[in-house]
Amino acid sequence: MADLIDWSDPCAVLPLMRERYYALVSGESVKELRHNGKVIINATTKASDLLGVIRELERACAEKQGLPSAGRFAFRAG
Repeated sequence: MADLIDWSDPCAVLPLMRERYYALVSGESVKELRHNGKVIINATTKASDLLGVIRELERACAEKQGLPSAGRFAFRAG
């Protein structure tokens, strides 16, 4: 029985995308994955593209939960 995922919920989709990302970077074959009529992952997907989708989902999930999104930051020395 397939797991039912609410594709409109970024917090529900995020674990699946991370799983696919780790499979892709470890060299496993990744099947096609569709979301809202778009192909998100297929055999030719680059890990960097998928990582971009994951970052977007992380921001959306944090926003949904009322948490600040983890933005980029840097400290200056001196």
